[in-house]
Amino acid sequence: MKTSILKLFFTCSLLFFSPTIFTQKLMIDSLRSVLKLQKDDTGKVNTINALTTLKIDQTDSTEVAFLIDRAITISKKNDFRKGELSALKNLIRLYGLRGEYENAVAQAMKLLQLSEKIKDRKEIAAAYFGIGVNYSFMSNYPVALKNLFLSLQNSEELRDSANIINTLIEIGRAFNYQGDYANERKHNLNAIRYVNRPLPDSIYSRYNLSIAYALFRIGDYKTAYDWLNRIQQYHYKIGDTKGLAHDFTQLAYIFDRWCDSMMVLKDVKQGKEYYSKSLWNFEKAVDYFKKVTNCTTTGKGNLGAIYGDLGSFRMKHKFFKEARSCFEKSLELSKETGWFENIAKAYHNLYLLDSTDGNFKKALSNFKLSVLYADSSVNREILAKSENVKLEYEASKRQGEIEVLSAQNKMQTALAKQQAQRKNFAYLGIGFIVLAGGYGFYRFRKIKALQNQQALMNERLRISRELHDEVGATLSGIAMYSHLTKEQIKIGSTVEVAQSLNIMQQSAGEMINKLNDIVWLVSPDNDSLKRLLLRLEEYATDMAIIKSMQVKMTVPVPFIEHELPVEHRRNIYLFCKEAINNAVKYSDGDLLELNVKQNGSILVFFVVDNGRGFDPQKTKRGNGLRNMQQRANEMNAVLKVQSNEHGSSLSLQYKIT
Repeated sequence: MKTSILKLFFTCSLLFFSPTIFTQKLMIDSLRSVLKLQKDDTGKVNTINALTTLKIDQTDSTEVAFLIDRAITISKKNDFRKGELSALKNLIRLYGLRGEYENAVAQAMKLLQLSEKIKDRKEIAAAYFGIGVNYSFMSNYPVALKNLFLSLQNSEELRDSANIINTLIEIGRAFNYQGDYANERKHNLNAIRYVNRPLPDSIYSRYNLSIAYALFRIGDYKTAYDWLNRIQQYHYKIGDTKGLAHDFTQLAYIFDRWCDSMMVLKDVKQGKEYYSKSLWNFEKAVDYFKKVTNCTTTGKGNLGAIYGDLGSFRMKHKFFKEARSCFEKSLELSKETGWFENIAKAYHNLYLLDSTDGNFKKALSNFKLSVLYADSSVNREILAKSENVKLEYEASKRQGEIEVLSAQNKMQTALAKQQAQRKNFAYLGIGFIVLAGGYGFYRFRKIKALQNQQALMNERLRISRELHDEVGATLSGIAMYSHLTKEQIKIGSTVEVAQSLNIMQQSAGEMINKLNDIVWLVSPDNDSLKRLLLRLEEYATDMAIIKSMQVKMTVPVPFIEHELPVEHRRNIYLFCKEAINNAVKYSDGDLLELNVKQNGSILVFFVVDNGRGFDPQKTKRGNGLRNMQQRANEMNAVLKVQSNEHGSSLSLQYKIT
């Protein structure tokens, strides 16, 4: 759900450039009337650009493209640079709405060249911003960040507060997409500190929404809710349906996070209230997106994303039938728009639902499709990153040309003999730069390709190894018992057949649990301590029911949203899971406690029971404690075991990094 949240906020920040829907129809009719009476001059260009801005995301993009082309043609004819700049910005936006991000970048580069030529710093900042956001849509985050920082630098020098805020938040999003949550938080906080109150709604509703997003990302849900509530009231007032669609979406995310927090804190009543509010806002968001969705790629993509998030929300709360319907709608819309990431998510979620329903054949098919589309998304990302090399090469080439021009100007002021000598040195230097640059470019591209290939191979090998270790033995056992069952049926051994089938059923259930663990552990949505504790509490409750044990859980609130590295999260989860399993099976107690305590930068995970205890010295010969010790060693943690006739306590001391 996290990536969809980010992309919906991202799209919303672009859409609020346009005037409100309340006055648009009247303005469009007026501009059309004026346009018919104007000659091909600068006034006509301004009218066309204003009309294009109003119509760009409401009508057939072919008509808008025609208007933009006319504006550019007339601007060039009259040498009207400002008009050409405005038309180029509309063209960048049109390509973005269509999902043609490469074309959007190409037009943004033209905007940059023209802005630099006339030395318009505000338009230079806008051009860098356009390049950055479209490279971010193509998952080429290094190039995106480079251009966004250049946009920020120009906006800061101009003291353009509104654009500084928006650019800081786009930089935070780009860091989030790469998993760099520390830098994301840093830039979101910088944006929030830049203003101490909401900006005027009639002018800056887009920036107020960005601030609300930044507050949401750092976990300040209450303040984010207050800002969104103010923006929503403004959108109601002016009748902005599109703005309301995004408002309901963000409110749904906030109440969902609030619901999770309340459930962890055992405030069930408040948690249920926030659940109801989140569901209501999700459904309102879908209704409003249906009202404003048009033929553009962005419109359908947003609707598909919100259906996917609504499905994840329903699945989390075990409304599986409704969740399936949402995922199927998300899949249909995502295929129409070619949004590979959402297609992969939809298939993955359908795989989880099919596994829950016991439809393993369908689950396997959906799992394969999710991997296929995920790989397609990765390949597209790798291709996009190659553009980084191209951009660096062009920048280097451009710098070289500037140096040559500077050298030529200096040579014109020298004596004829000195001119010839300097010219020879210049040519020699250029030749060396070209050779060194060409070799450096070749080496960089080769090393980068090998690194990308190796990283992808390592990740696939790790997942393959886990699947083999966890699932291979179980599948082999099922195959063996299926063969045995055939033989038992032939000889009419009914009791033995029933036993074999029970064993196969139990093995299949274990395999599903192992697959769910693997999928859960590698998912970036589950990186926080809160998600880990919710998973452990669910597992402990399910296990304790078998022996009628009571489960009690205590957690430190300040660290509930702390992000854990995937390998450490995996070791902590498997350590606690094995400790819980042993306590339920062997302790003969009636109370199982899961406690997490914080001491400075140390977190201590406790699994405690009030059973009969055990002898740690004798038990060390088994695999259980040996596995726990190995997991502790892998994450530089400390394992402690205490046991007597009143119960047992296993603890893992883990240093937060």
